[in-house]
Amino acid sequence: MNLLYEAADRFLNDAQTTSDVKLRATRLARVQAIITELRGTLQHHVDADLAGQLDAIYLFLIERLKSGTPDEVALVRGTLDAMSAVANHAIHTGE
Repeated sequence: MNLLYEAADRFLNDAQTTSDVKLRATRLARVQAIITELRGTLQHHVDADLAGQLDAIYLFLIERLKSGTPDEVALVRGTLDAMSAVANHAIHTGE
């Protein structure tokens, strides 16, 4: 999962720093695909409430990426960074 977050961050950085419209669109599409993959890892049978909440966040982020504005891309990047930090903490502490 960490590799997916890292790849998403790399693609979001590329999208934020490029002036090439085509490259930006390609990078944002890749981030959408990564978020879709993350949605697929949710284990609704283990904790339906948590999985449902995470699914809603992922859907929200996909919608933000569709607009592709700099503010929306920054919001997605910040949210994924926070989610990655929480996941890393849980992995390392067992929480």
